[in-house]
Amino acid sequence: TVDELTGLINRRAFYERADEHIALAHRHGSPLSLLMIDIDRFKLVNDHYGHDTGDLVLRHVAGIMKAELREGDWVARWGGEEFIIFLHQSDTAAAHVAMERLRQAIKGNPVSTAHGPLDITSSIGIGSFRGEGDLASVLSEADGCLFEAKHAGRDRVVSLVAQLDEAYDRRSWHGPNLRGSLRGLGPAQASWRPGRDRQGRERGGLPAATGADHHSRDEEADGNRGPAVQDVGQ
Repeated sequence: TVDELTGLINRRAFYERADEHIALAHRHGSPLSLLMIDIDRFKLVNDHYGHDTGDLVLRHVAGIMKAELREGDWVARWGGEEFIIFLHQSDTAAAHVAMERLRQAIKGNPVSTAHGPLDITSSIGIGSFRGEGDLASVLSEADGCLFEAKHAGRDRVVSLVAQLDEAYDRRSWHGPNLRGSLRGLGPAQASWRPGRDRQGRERGGLPAATGADHHSRDEEADGNRGPAVQDVGQ
């Protein structure tokens, strides 16, 4: 149940814990949030500097996340360069504050490597439990927000509420009625992912997070062209 490289719990252990804690949140009506974190351009780090450096980056980021979390919150390695954090007693606004602090901590602490200091950034998507729904719907919301964080340029925290506020302010999509209509929905109903897929079709709802290919996050964001090597922090 423990990931050997990072010392974090693995995906299987995450599911075992999460179901129990979501049931408690249902019972007590308490908020909680799940955060999906992806290390930006990690494949490029592996390709350019080697897998030993990539492993060093994963351990470095895992250490920062453990140091930044409150007692009772926990983080798991989701797979590859992707992690998931479980925040107790945290609604979307509180989770956004905590994850912005984490994003800055990752960005502000370069990894010491044999090649010199390596700047690392992360993209973070927030999914929140609002008194209804289940683990799959909250993961789906977090996955969709992570998708948007990547497509918006990486190195940012994205939540569904922030997206709705931005759309509302622009008077785009369905104008002033958008925010009110979607905020009244549960997380499963409010799965909203604007943008287009790889074939240029408009996206509708969010795919199940367990089916997401975490290795293609940056490739999707780059339109499958792949970033230039100099995009890795020096």
